[in-house]
Amino acid sequence: ELSLIEYLSELQKVHLQAENQILLKMKPAYFNKLSWRYETDEYVFLQYFTVKTLKERYHYKLKDILVDVNDTREVENDEYSTHVDVKAKNEVMVAIETLVRKANDKNPYLNLVKSLREESEAWSSDLKELWIVVTGFEASRNFYQLMKTQEILLESFQGKFQPDFQIRIMVPDYLQHELIPMGIEQVRKPSLSIKRIQKHLQSVNIVKEENLLTFDKVKGLYEEKEILRDLIRLQTENHSLGLGGILFYGLPGCGKTYLTHAFANELKRNFFSFSPADIQSVWIGQSQKNIKDIFSQAKSKSPSILFLDELDSIGFSRDEPHAHTEQKATLNQLLIEMNNVDENDTLVVGATNRVNALDTALKRSGRFDLKIPIFPPNVQERSDIFEFYISQLNKELLAKNRMPIELDKVYFNYIGEEGIGLTSSDIKAIVNKLRVDNLLNKPNASDKNELIKKIKKFIQEGQRTLRKEDVVQFIEDCLANDHDSPKIDFLRAEWNI
Repeated sequence: ELSLIEYLSELQKVHLQAENQILLKMKPAYFNKLSWRYETDEYVFLQYFTVKTLKERYHYKLKDILVDVNDTREVENDEYSTHVDVKAKNEVMVAIETLVRKANDKNPYLNLVKSLREESEAWSSDLKELWIVVTGFEASRNFYQLMKTQEILLESFQGKFQPDFQIRIMVPDYLQHELIPMGIEQVRKPSLSIKRIQKHLQSVNIVKEENLLTFDKVKGLYEEKEILRDLIRLQTENHSLGLGGILFYGLPGCGKTYLTHAFANELKRNFFSFSPADIQSVWIGQSQKNIKDIFSQAKSKSPSILFLDELDSIGFSRDEPHAHTEQKATLNQLLIEMNNVDENDTLVVGATNRVNALDTALKRSGRFDLKIPIFPPNVQERSDIFEFYISQLNKELLAKNRMPIELDKVYFNYIGEEGIGLTSSDIKAIVNKLRVDNLLNKPNASDKNELIKKIKKFIQEGQRTLRKEDVVQFIEDCLANDHDSPKIDFLRAEWNI
């Protein structure tokens, strides 16, 4: 009953659990044949499985099994060299492939075809089998790429080696600690029904006018809204914005997404939004296609705003050690789509909590030209946000013949000062607790002192979204991006930084 993504996630967990048991059961004689430098543990395990399989299943002597060797061969006065992961005599050649080892390649399988073709020039004509060893998880995820790789190589090597020459795609058996052939001929190609990404996208045109989110309904963020109002005035006066992208960076719960929706409505542009869940796919190449489709839709409906939420999950630095080929290809596609996007009258707005984690190519001018920090609310902004949510609550209470909460401006200023470190989402959560108490007619629910009690309890119990270390990092990000604001001094004072 699991979805495909959940199933593959469970498969990967089992894979990792099995790997943790391998070292305990390794046979020293086989282990001592291994050779590795900077490869991953996964590569070492596959090397071990290969030696064990050649010895126990194919009955080669250990002295005839060579690991991590460089071969040379002279053919018609030309000398060819090759590196072999494992080989048995000159009869079995083994190429151990993991995506981690091919992290810099755009497509590891096309690269594999190219490299094996070149290396085969140095192989003996006595060769009977070529093994391509991949992990079980990658084999299941990339079955069709492997099937096509095998087909292309068989055609390329036709007549070059022994008449019964075979190419085997080998996968690990983590229980027996050996390799087994992947039964390509036993797998039937399923009928796939691909749902297009359009279902995730909504244009603001379908929203009723009275429900449109505008800057007037966004409380706080006064400094940030003023920067955006300059852009609105530019467009109103028929000037080009001169921007490809705007990057909102800041702490969680401070209104980045909320502000973007209002900005799109103020500009009267079609609004498109997507998150990592709309992009990422278990199928190789599908994530890049999803990005291309989304940008195509936004361009076709220009003038438009395209909002990329949680940008750091797809736009992280390519220098990250755990980044694999598919992730890098997805980022490359995003970089390509953002080039000259302003020529199509499409404005890209990205939001991230971790601007320092983004790839440098994504942050450079020409892509995200304007970087706007989204600050937590200061005292006055907190006061205004509390007043806004309480007024919304009172409207609901009056509509249901309940007593409203009578609070004056002085009281709102007071709770603004008491709400140290609260974000706009924290304030909404606190007022919602007050709302529940009032709707359920709990004792003293409409007492004005009830709100201050809830604020103090919220802070004392450590429920605030922000942490001091996150605020410190945010201030460093602001300074690194040459942003000067009185709000920085306010944050330092409030958090004793």
